[in-house]
Amino acid sequence: MGDLFWFQNPSILFRKDRLTQLWPYESMSYHEKLNATTRFIILISFLGFMILNNYLILLFGIVLILLLLTVFHLNTKKNIQESMETMKTNTIMEQEKHTPKNPLYNVLLTDYETNPNKKAGSKKYDASKEELINSQVKNFVLENNKDNKDIGKIFKNMVNNIEFEKSMRQFHMNPSTTIPNDQDDFLKYCYNDLYSEKPLLIY
Repeated sequence: MGDLFWFQNPSILFRKDRLTQLWPYESMSYHEKLNATTRFIILISFLGFMILNNYLILLFGIVLILLLLTVFHLNTKKNIQESMETMKTNTIMEQEKHTPKNPLYNVLLTDYETNPNKKAGSKKYDASKEELINSQVKNFVLENNKDNKDIGKIFKNMVNNIEFEKSMRQFHMNPSTTIPNDQDDFLKYCYNDLYSEKPLLIY
């Protein structure tokens, strides 16, 4: 793991094991490159001031360091925005997969004809995924009972929600969501290398 940027930990600029890092090399991390550049600017500014005895050189060094700080903050902000956009895109893609007609995103018999190139579902299963599945099932119930005028009240009280959770335990997501399923990898996951070294037949 690389160093922190000096703005987050200023002492890193003057650590004994880092004092010789005055030039940004390709092998360094992004923060290490910025730290090395800052050390170089500080060194050149002080040497220039000592030799020429001109305060403008120190001022120029400070301006360069402020520019480095600005670059760091702009890149950090950009990285945060990109990661948030990626998360948002992934969430939207995941929501598109789970529909009221197939809330668990399992392979349906009709998929072999209508959707043979079905994309794999996310292997991650957490509280947000469970909430997404439950909301799609509830939407399915509401859509298919529009004639019932009291259907809107069904998920409003605790008893009905507990009953709903109990009814959901019979349903589960299949480990494979593609066509054909990934049987080879599934068997490797289950058995890994067989001690007998007999060939593993895939049917």
